[in-house]
Amino acid sequence: MNPTVVQRIRTSDEFRAQVGGKASSVEDQGGHAVAVSSAEGGAPTLTSLPAYRYVLGLVALILIFAPYFASHPVKTSGPAGLAGQAAPVFALYDDRGQPVSLAQYRGRIVVMNLWASWCPPCRAEMPDLQRLSNLYAARGLVIIGVNQGESPQRARSFAESLQIHFPIWVDGAERYGRLYSALGLPTTVILDRRGIVVRGIDGPLTFDEMRGAISPLLVPKQS
Repeated sequence: MNPTVVQRIRTSDEFRAQVGGKASSVEDQGGHAVAVSSAEGGAPTLTSLPAYRYVLGLVALILIFAPYFASHPVKTSGPAGLAGQAAPVFALYDDRGQPVSLAQYRGRIVVMNLWASWCPPCRAEMPDLQRLSNLYAARGLVIIGVNQGESPQRARSFAESLQIHFPIWVDGAERYGRLYSALGLPTTVILDRRGIVVRGIDGPLTFDEMRGAISPLLVPKQS
């Protein structure tokens, strides 16, 4: 072998030894250029170009849509999900067949209680709702019992058996139950004087819980 060639090979080998192994090369894999290092512990290798472009595209999508998700928080489920929104007004009838709607109570605090006669917790909290009505009616509070899916006769009979005197409405199609995504009965929805949903609560409430929920909305008692 030509001494000059041998010297060049040695020089090349010595150089590769100094940088930690065999020199890197570029291989053709499926028509895409891939940088490969044949030495263990060598410099990091590049992935294939399609995968690299995929990662860049994914990062770009995240950057584009991140502001959207930040400005559109996930909504709360159940009756609390409509807090801050105007309560829809449905034309219903009360237990005596008279037309009723929330529109007639603008300017008053409204506690809507969704209930049914077959619901034991509904029966248990009805007397406390009547007590709340008796105590705060003069300060702008109205309680409305909205029966879900039963007949006017059944609703009236049930209310009379418990000596309930606040308004009883009949929502035969259960529109309010679906609207507030009631997870069960009873469900209580509290509206301010403008008809805006302030709170939505699944399940029965004690008298103290009822009073605590409406207290921030009450007109100060006149001395």
